[in-house]
Amino acid sequence: MNYFDHLESEKTDIIKRLEKLFELYKVEPVGNGYIDCIVMKDKLENFISELSVIGILVTDVS
Repeated sequence: MNYFDHLESEKTDIIKRLEKLFELYKVEPVGNGYIDCIVMKDKLENFISELSVIGILVTDVS
């Protein structure tokens, strides 16, 4: 199973877990969806670690 197949097959669970992480780390999505998110710098490392646990790849941070 490739990465995108994983995201699609686990979509419901991933979204629930993402929403919990957004609440925990006070993350604000930009626009519709989850492509761009605003998170405070002091919470960034832990947020990315948690995303990795649920199988989300973070490619860029700015």
